[in-house]
Amino acid sequence: MILPKIRFPFVTAICLCLFTLLSTASIYFVHSYNSYFNHEQKILLDSVTQDQKAILQRQFSLTFTSTQILAYNIQLNQGYMPYFNKYAKNIIDSISSISSLQLAPKGIIEKIYPPKGNEAAIGLNILQHPPYNELSDISIRHNKAILTSPVQLVQGGRAVIYRVPVSITNSKHQNYFWGFVSAVININELILNSRFGDLEQQGYQYKILYFKTPSHPIVVAHSSEPVGKLFSTKFLSLPSGQWELRISHSIPKNVLGEMQFRYTLALLIPALIALFFFYMLLQPSRLKLLVNEKTQELEKLAYQDPLTGLPNRRFLTDKLQRTIFKQKKKVQRSAFIYFDLDNFKRINDSVGHDIGDQVLVLVAERLLSLSHQKSHVIRLGGDEFCIYLSEIDSHHEVSQYAEQVLQIIQKPVTIYKHHFMMSTSLGIAMIPDDGQDLISIMQNSDMALYRAKQLGKNQYAFYTKNIKDNTMKDILEEDELHRALTKNEFELYYQPQFKLANGKIFSAEALIRWHHPERGLIGPDTFIPLAERTGLIIDIGYWVIETSIAFIAQRHKDRLSPICMHINLSALQLRDAKLVKQVTKLLDQYQVSPKEIGFEVTETALLSDVTLASNILQAFQNMGISIAIDDFGVGFSSLGQLKNLPVNILKIDKSFVDDLETNPNDKKIVEAIIAMAHKLSIHVVAEGIENETQWCLLENYSCEYGQGYVVSRPLPKAAFNTLVEKNKQAYRKSLEKDI
Repeated sequence: MILPKIRFPFVTAICLCLFTLLSTASIYFVHSYNSYFNHEQKILLDSVTQDQKAILQRQFSLTFTSTQILAYNIQLNQGYMPYFNKYAKNIIDSISSISSLQLAPKGIIEKIYPPKGNEAAIGLNILQHPPYNELSDISIRHNKAILTSPVQLVQGGRAVIYRVPVSITNSKHQNYFWGFVSAVININELILNSRFGDLEQQGYQYKILYFKTPSHPIVVAHSSEPVGKLFSTKFLSLPSGQWELRISHSIPKNVLGEMQFRYTLALLIPALIALFFFYMLLQPSRLKLLVNEKTQELEKLAYQDPLTGLPNRRFLTDKLQRTIFKQKKKVQRSAFIYFDLDNFKRINDSVGHDIGDQVLVLVAERLLSLSHQKSHVIRLGGDEFCIYLSEIDSHHEVSQYAEQVLQIIQKPVTIYKHHFMMSTSLGIAMIPDDGQDLISIMQNSDMALYRAKQLGKNQYAFYTKNIKDNTMKDILEEDELHRALTKNEFELYYQPQFKLANGKIFSAEALIRWHHPERGLIGPDTFIPLAERTGLIIDIGYWVIETSIAFIAQRHKDRLSPICMHINLSALQLRDAKLVKQVTKLLDQYQVSPKEIGFEVTETALLSDVTLASNILQAFQNMGISIAIDDFGVGFSSLGQLKNLPVNILKIDKSFVDDLETNPNDKKIVEAIIAMAHKLSIHVVAEGIENETQWCLLENYSCEYGQGYVVSRPLPKAAFNTLVEKNKQAYRKSLEKDI
């Protein structure tokens, strides 16, 4: 009886120490997890606030730029603006947040557009009338644009006003203050255009503050719900005062409940563990039995995916391999379906891996709900799954099951107010027809999956010999591309670029062609996509650059007239760290000036990584190489991005030039692009000019340069040299005739 009395306090002390240790660690872990959650929320809020700040500032920037252009025109015309109403109408039609534009010579509003509804503002002296005279003296003294705090307009409504002072130089070269050009920015329209409504529908709250002084904030706009305790703040870069954007996000009640529940568990679980150990230490035999049970559970977990609870890849290779072998001995047919979720990476990138994991769990639950008596659903990893169907009667049975998989995956998913529409592509291999071992079965189903994605995704494809042949065809074409580089089967053609004013050829675009030994001359649209998928575009791109530079050097030796050679760069090339160094080396090697070459990049290539692309293009421009944006107008570039990019030339896409004679929208777009480019001191090349009418229209729009079949198709180097020299002689004769 003495031993139990001694052992009981000892075990009790051990269990109390264990409880203290575990509860401390658990509370620390829960606290760390909650802190991490708040940190992740803060990062998300910072990202959302930064994006919203950019949208808001872009709205302001459009207003500021339009107002400054109007002020600049008034300055150029010595205070005279005959087309004010027309210009103002165009601006207000384009930028709905501007409610009116005003001209105030000597500070007195004389013109306002639209006049209707703004009659009360005519004659108002903004230099003397508070609150409209806010910061006016500073603006005049420093010749600096200002943005007022929110004001109640005399004509009704609430707005902020952007004022640009206009100074005019008289005949004695003296500057004097002419007056103000003002844009009245309707706050409600500004908030609407900046998509704050969409943000609020997603569960965010916002507040925009204006600080005349640090201690006196003015609320410019706010959401229907107040900003929460956890919020992100971004300061807006605006002409005057301090503007601040605050955004918060409501934490769902169930999440708060989960946090409290974790703290409860942090105490409850250590207590249960301590009691468990107390019980086990007092009963060693029972503990031994429990250890054996846990060992078996661990063995089971080795074949189970921890996230979804489905069997894992190890189960596939160990257990299912034996099952397939048994089915083969019984001469029974089965099917192996391999698939992944289409574009699943976008979910992880946009809302985070936590949400992505929950999507995978939901997908697993849906797959398990499908009715098939002898099926194994397995998660291979990431968003990859496979399904093994045993004892199959026909292809039709597999097709019906595949249709069920497609339909159940397509059902909408909602997780934490995030809504997703998903799809999947399935590759199916029949057993034993398409393979008798796991490796060949998985390879063949993978090829079938690739085929399903090629056909447009959200469908299934059975493995066939044709699929294998097509896959081998891709491999052979990649080998042929390698061979074309080594055996010099590529050739550059050159399409002239000319001045619209006189037709003189001044530059050319280098365009690659492939002299295939069996298929003849092949255009770039056929093989460039494969080169980009395989990464061969890097080596091909270097070949194009070197061949173009060598061609210029040869023209020097032949004493031919100088031209500038424009070379296309892909998105992959812009991510190549060696690109600038290699171009510099080639220019030195062939003794060609950087001013004799130019690089053309598409808007899509720029958007893949704007910062990296901008840095590389800036390095080239610093060397003297001209930079052109190709196919402008069909991508997603914004004016905010364009003005920050090192660009010398915009190339208007051929799609706008094709219908220039008949489509009024294309005319407006082309005119707008040309005017915008010239405002930014950027030259314009129109692509795809095929007739004299297009030429004349573009010249009337003040477009400087052109490219197209109206002058020449792309030509081999000898024919191109002949064309350039003929053009040079014709140009000289026209000059002599004019003299």
